[in-house]
Amino acid sequence: MKKKNCSLPKIIICHREITILSTIGQDILGMYKLLSLMRFHVVIAGEKIDSEISDIYQTQLTKNMSFNDYDILIYHHHDSWSHGHNILNHFTGSIIVKYHGHIPAYFFESYSYVLENQAEQNVEQIHAMARSLPVNLWLTNSEFTKQELLKQKLCDSKVCVVPLFNKIQVKSRKMLQQGQIKRILFAGDFSPQSGHKNLINIIHEFTKRFDEEIELLLVGPLDPELHGYFAEITRTAHNLKIENNVKFVTNVSSNDLDDFYELADLFLCMSEGESFNLAILRAQSCGLPVITTKNGALSEIMGDLPVWPLPINDHYIFYATLINEVLGNSKYYRTLTQCGINNVSNQFLNHHIERKFVKAIYPVLKEYI
Repeated sequence: MKKKNCSLPKIIICHREITILSTIGQDILGMYKLLSLMRFHVVIAGEKIDSEISDIYQTQLTKNMSFNDYDILIYHHHDSWSHGHNILNHFTGSIIVKYHGHIPAYFFESYSYVLENQAEQNVEQIHAMARSLPVNLWLTNSEFTKQELLKQKLCDSKVCVVPLFNKIQVKSRKMLQQGQIKRILFAGDFSPQSGHKNLINIIHEFTKRFDEEIELLLVGPLDPELHGYFAEITRTAHNLKIENNVKFVTNVSSNDLDDFYELADLFLCMSEGESFNLAILRAQSCGLPVITTKNGALSEIMGDLPVWPLPINDHYIFYATLINEVLGNSKYYRTLTQCGINNVSNQFLNHHIERKFVKAIYPVLKEYI
C-alpha cells in the first residue's frame, strides 16, 4: 500500500521522442490534458520533445530530471530505449506502461538490417520488462496487443485495453460522385507491413476488369532506411503498367493529409500485424467507406463492419470486385459510410477513451488519494 498524501500525486508521462503529429504524441497529450483537468500535477518527459509541445505544456528533457520526485510514471513503450529501461529500473513509485505494440522483425529482413535489429531489440526489451519490472498496470491499444502481453504470463487483471487518444472529429457523410475518376486512399507508413504491394495488385485487377478511371493514393512518411522498399513498390506499379494510376506521396503536412481524405472516395487497407490503426477511424469519421482485412487488430477496430482475409492468389480479384460493388451501388456506399461514422462515434471519440483510461488507472491513483 502506497502512503497516502495530503496533496494529489505527481505524475510523469514519458516516451523517448514526443512529436505533435505522431499517434503516440497525441496519446500522451490526451492523457496529459485529462489528468491536468483532474487537478493532478503532470509533466511530459522525453529525450526529444517538439517545440509545439514544450512551448504549451509542462515538459522536461529526461537528462535533466529526477524521476523519483514523482509518484506515478506513465511510460509509453514502442521502440527499444536503453535509457528508458534504466529509468524504469530505478523508479521507486508506481509504474504504468502503455504498450503500443511492435512490428515483427521479419518484415525488415530484406530491406534494413538497422530496422530489423531495432525490431528485435524492441521485443526483447518488452519481454524483459514483463519478466522483471514491478509494473502496477499495463495498458494496450487493442485486445490484439493485450493478448501479446498475456503470452508473457502477466496477470489478466493488470492489463487493460485503452485505445489511443486522438484528434478525430466526425464530419458530414460523404456523397459519392458518379461519373468522375474514383480515388482510393491508403494513409500509412511506407513500410513492408503496410501492404502496399497488395494494394497495387488490387488496383491492377480493377483496371483490367472494371474501369481504368481509378487512382490509388498512397500517402505517408518514408523512413530513410526503407528506400529499397519504396523502389520495390514503385517498380511493382511500373511492371504492372499502372504507374499512371498510382500516386506516391511521402512528404505531407497535416493539412495536406486532410485534403487527401476529402478527395478520396474509399479507404483501402491491407496492413499486417496492426496493433491499432487511427487512419481507418479517421477515414470513417470523414464518411469514407473502408475495405480492410481481419488481420491483427483491424477486425476489432472495425467493430460490426465486415472484414476479409488478406489477399492471396485470386483474392486480388475478390477485392477489386468488392471495390466495384461499393463504388457502383450508392445505397451500399451510404450504408457503409453511416456504419463507419457510428463505429467511431460509439467507441473511439475521446470522451469514450477518457472513461476507459480513468477506469483503468483508478486502482493505481487510489493508493495516493
